[in-house]
Amino acid sequence: MSDTIQAKMVSDALLMALWRRGNLQEVRDMTADWLHRYNHHRPHEALGRIPPVEYRVKLFPNLYC
Repeated sequence: MSDTIQAKMVSDALLMALWRRGNLQEVRDMTADWLHRYNHHRPHEALGRIPPVEYRVKLFPNLYC
């Protein structure tokens, strides 16, 4: 399963579970936390086992000075 499909499934499942509980702010907070971990800490196989943000910084170093 591709990372994109898996990410979509996880976020949709999380949103539905929390939305049913009636706490929209909790949904927003948990989604933001998950997205941050997904992009900043999770190694991505297609990017050489580094997180997407680290890859982007290596690819475009002048954007992050």
